[in-house]
Amino acid sequence: MEEMSVLSIVPEIPRYTLGLDIETKDVVPSSYILAIGAVLYDNHTLKVIATWRIDFDPNDPEQGNRTVCERTVDWWNTRKPGNAFPSQQAYDLTWNGTTKFKDGMQQFAKYMNENPRNGVTVVPMRGPDFDYVILRDALKDAGINYRMPARNLDSHRTVERVISALGIPPASENEVQRWWKGPEPLHHVAVFDAAWEGYETARMYHILHCFRLLGYDGTMEMVKSWSEAAKPLEEYTVDYMAVYNKMRAGRAFEPEYKLGVAESINSSHGEVKEVFDQLGKVVKEVKASHIDASSTDTAPITINHTPIEKGSEK
Repeated sequence: MEEMSVLSIVPEIPRYTLGLDIETKDVVPSSYILAIGAVLYDNHTLKVIATWRIDFDPNDPEQGNRTVCERTVDWWNTRKPGNAFPSQQAYDLTWNGTTKFKDGMQQFAKYMNENPRNGVTVVPMRGPDFDYVILRDALKDAGINYRMPARNLDSHRTVERVISALGIPPASENEVQRWWKGPEPLHHVAVFDAAWEGYETARMYHILHCFRLLGYDGTMEMVKSWSEAAKPLEEYTVDYMAVYNKMRAGRAFEPEYKLGVAESINSSHGEVKEVFDQLGKVVKEVKASHIDASSTDTAPITINHTPIEKGSEK
C-alpha cells in the first residue's frame, strides 16, 4: 500500500464570528421572543466590528400564537445570587421593548443578510438547538423568506469544553473591558450574552491557529500577556494571512509545507519543531492588522433601550 501523504492548507479559520443570542418566554421552537442580540468579531484581531440588538414588545398581539411557559416566566421573576437567574436590571432591559414582532423579524433578516457570508462567518450560540430553531420558526411565523444556514453554526458550550481541555486561561478582565462597558456583566441580556459567546468563540479560533504558528508554550505566553493593561490587545494578536504571505514571500520553506503541518504522517517531531521555529521568527516581525479600519468600530458595548445600528455603538 502506498504511503498516504497529508498536506496542510492555508490557515482557513473563519474570518468572522457573529455571536447571536435571544431571550424568550419559553424554551420550545414556538417561543415568544423578547430580545435578539448580535455582535460581530474579526477573528484575526479579536476586535468588535459591529453590534446589533432589538427588544420586542412583551405584550404584542402579533406574538399571540407564540408560546409562553409559566416556569420560564417564573425564572425571569426569580432573583438569586450568581448568574443562574437574571438580575432586576437584566429583567428591566429585556421586558421593556417596544418593537412589534413582524417588523423586528424583518429587521433581523435584513441584518443577517448584511453580514459577511460564503462560509467566512461562524455563528455561535449558547445552544444551537435553542436559539437557532426558535429564530427559524419565528421567521417562518412572520412570513419572512430567509433561511439561516445550519452549516455556519457553532456551539458556545463546545467552545468552553475545548478551552478547558487545552488548559487555556479564561478571558481576563482586561479582555472583557475591550468589548463591554459597564459596572458589571449583564447576563441574560441578549446583546451581552451574544458578545460573550462571540468573543470566546473568536478567541478560541485565534488561539488554536496560534498553536500552529507559535507552538503551545508560545501561544500560552501570548494569552497570559492579554491580561496586561499597558498595551491594547491588538498588539499581541496575530494576523495569520500577514504571517503566511510574508513567510511565502521569503520562501521560508517549500509550498508543500504550510503553517507548520508536516508533509507526511511519518514526518519527525524535529521537522515540525523547525517549522514552528521559522514561523516564530516571522511572527515577531508582523504586526497585527484588521479589516478596513475606517469602518471598524471597536468601542465597548453599552446598553440602552433602542437597537444599536450596525457599525455604531452608543
